[in-house]
Amino acid sequence: MLNAIMDALADVEATFGVAAHNWATGETVMLNADRTFITASVIKFPILLAALDRVQRGELKLTDRVELLSDDVVGGSGLLKEFDPGVQLTVKDYLTAMIVISDNSATNLMLRRLGIPEINTYLAGLGLTVTRSLRPIRFPAPRPGEPRGIGETTSGEMVRLLDMLVGGTILTPPLRELALNILRRQQYAEGIPRYLPEGVVVAHKDGFVNDVRADVGIIYPPDRPPITVAVLCDSLTDRRYSVDNPAWLGIGRVAKVIYDGWVA
Repeated sequence: MLNAIMDALADVEATFGVAAHNWATGETVMLNADRTFITASVIKFPILLAALDRVQRGELKLTDRVELLSDDVVGGSGLLKEFDPGVQLTVKDYLTAMIVISDNSATNLMLRRLGIPEINTYLAGLGLTVTRSLRPIRFPAPRPGEPRGIGETTSGEMVRLLDMLVGGTILTPPLRELALNILRRQQYAEGIPRYLPEGVVVAHKDGFVNDVRADVGIIYPPDRPPITVAVLCDSLTDRRYSVDNPAWLGIGRVAKVIYDGWVA
């Protein structure tokens, strides 16, 4: 399968990291799985889990209403940038917007509410040594002296985190199902779901900015255990924001190779 994955990416001028785990057989496949990549909006997935862990601990409620501040509002993806500061939505609303439409302003609000150091402490406690939130989202560019990306991770660590969610080792069953339900409703389908058979459900979070394209998620084959997969990409020469960017096509082909190799 590894050779087929490399063939699927051969015509994309970029560097990729791939990791996948077949829950039916225990098989794994890895390509540059320990290489560090900028996450783009993929970091919103760990932020979601950190927030739900806070709910589980009783330190936050899904029904809590939090005021959207002018400092939270940022351009790029999302709808809250069109709202007037001062609106008060629930934590659940913000988390849903952060994943389903990748809302940047909702993300900044949750980073403010949770605290970036605290999010990273949570991730370190899960044994993740690379995956970190680095800064709030700025648009169109970070401030002088800030890191280039909003987060860092590896494809291997993303699959480990997805496996924790699938296996139920993090979050209570109701919060786990809430996380999965939100991830299933993500509206971007350029990557992992692209070439999968009709009816295959994918719970995932993608990300894209500049030379970065990424998608991480859980594939649910009919009547079989799931597959966790993470495909990260940087150093992409074609930076066009197109649904048919070569990197998205490559990510889609990788997911199809994995699905066909383990399911079809």
